[in-house]
Amino acid sequence: MSLFSEKHHAFVSATFYRIIKENGFHDYRTAFRMAVRLYAQQRGSRMAQRALRDGRPLDFASYRYYGEWEYTPGALAAMPRHFESVAEGCDVKMIVHSCPWKDQYYEMGLPDGALDYCADLDCSIARGFNPELAFEVGQTLMQEGNEFCVLYQREANIGAESAYGPRNPENIMCWSFHCGHVYKTFSDVFTAVYGEKGAEASGKAIAAFAEAYGDDMAQSLAGFKAHDFSYI
Repeated sequence: MSLFSEKHHAFVSATFYRIIKENGFHDYRTAFRMAVRLYAQQRGSRMAQRALRDGRPLDFASYRYYGEWEYTPGALAAMPRHFESVAEGCDVKMIVHSCPWKDQYYEMGLPDGALDYCADLDCSIARGFNPELAFEVGQTLMQEGNEFCVLYQREANIGAESAYGPRNPENIMCWSFHCGHVYKTFSDVFTAVYGEKGAEASGKAIAAFAEAYGDDMAQSLAGFKAHDFSYI
């Protein structure tokens, strides 16, 4: 069983945000959102590659079936009321009441980072899967005053009961993989944009992760730096 979880995943991206914010990187919020979008689109693309490999259409039913992650038992236990969905005609409206990513960003004092992380994360995953799908974000928990996220899958035509599954267990990737992916992508984007200063930010992020979770987990995370996450 992987020691990694949603908390570690959120910690990685939040740490990059904190570093580039506190060190005065120019246009840091724009660069951060760019990294989020690339990360999300790569994930969606891998989902699409599996669907195409298996001869399935790139519709919302396949989008759910080929999802790559599921919540850890610990996260689910902490979220007794997490998710619900409602069919609205051909659309599906999804309401998310709890979020480990929001909790981690807020714990680190980065509500602005949480807002930027979730601004178009889900839309970008869907875009990477199939840009013709209409996935919309009505509101997020990250916006001040909101008690839940509201997401829409337009013209999904599959009913509310299917809005969060089922998912094929064979497609679920471990959380070490997902943590490695977010670290790799953010590191590469910031190094491309900011050069040596961006590379130093990547080193600081690994050091912060080691301080928080230990050298072994940090080394495991850093081991994904050479992995190509664009393909299955």
